[in-house]
Amino acid sequence: MTSSFTTDLMATAVLERYGGRWTVEETFQAVKQSLRGEPLQSRAQFEPERTVLLPFLTYGLVWPWYLLTQGAHSKGVKQPGYQNKQLPSFTDSLASLRTAL
Repeated sequence: MTSSFTTDLMATAVLERYGGRWTVEETFQAVKQSLRGEPLQSRAQFEPERTVLLPFLTYGLVWPWYLLTQGAHSKGVKQPGYQNKQLPSFTDSLASLRTAL
């Protein structure tokens, strides 16, 4: 197992690995916070797999729909304390879908 810690300021492999993982972590955060995608306790054999996969499937459908209909350069909903928002969030895509439905 390799360590992710280094004191070499010229080593970019660690930063590249971290940067590549960032979008995955954002996806996990959005699924857990916005879609309640956490494993539930269940007695059925395949129920935990279903309860975890459904929020990820929803995320995989909602986010591309938002980018196709609203555009990738949309800034989403303006919040009172967040006027300098540069990019839309997954919460913005959910709000847009709810409005459309």
